[in-house]
Amino acid sequence: MIAPLRSTSEWCPRLKSAGELINGRCCTDRRRLDGSFGRLRQHRRDRRLESAHASECTDLASKVLPGGRSAVLKTKECGFKGAFTMNAAVMKRAVVGLNAHPNEVDRKRIECALGSRRRYRYVSPGVRPVKGGYLIESPCCSRDIDKDGRVIDVALIHHDAVCGLWKLFCKDHARGSWQFHSVHQRLSAATDELNADLDRVFWQ
Repeated sequence: MIAPLRSTSEWCPRLKSAGELINGRCCTDRRRLDGSFGRLRQHRRDRRLESAHASECTDLASKVLPGGRSAVLKTKECGFKGAFTMNAAVMKRAVVGLNAHPNEVDRKRIECALGSRRRYRYVSPGVRPVKGGYLIESPCCSRDIDKDGRVIDVALIHHDAVCGLWKLFCKDHARGSWQFHSVHQRLSAATDELNADLDRVFWQ
């Protein structure tokens, strides 16, 4: 219990301390209340922003572009088209890589390599690009195939894009068809086989 106050000098300090205590509690409660109101105001602002965003999305979805498509669908289609264009470009480069032959560099390599041939030394053979490879032609020096010495097919060098090997074919002039001769890992090995022609199946 609080002792009874006997004089003014005794109860004035007590009233002063009680007032400070009350003011302190009021300040603390006010800060708590201000914090609660601040969080409430922030929550209301967030709800208004979400509502505005939802309304904007609804308007975008309901907007119909020429042709009967919605704006959202148009946006998605643009994204799909961009991805499809990129994939198509990658696929196109892959196809070009697989079909690297014929090309002018390797055609020139074959043409230069034919300078080391052992047969048909007095004529000038030619190398013509064909689908997937190179056709070697030459005037018929021996006149065994063409009595008038006209240009005949000598060999066909084909590049297998799947296994990366070079296939060498010789010409069966009697049947008018190509016959498989050999397979090589390098183009230079194929031209060496063609230049040697030990069985005389190319330069006939």
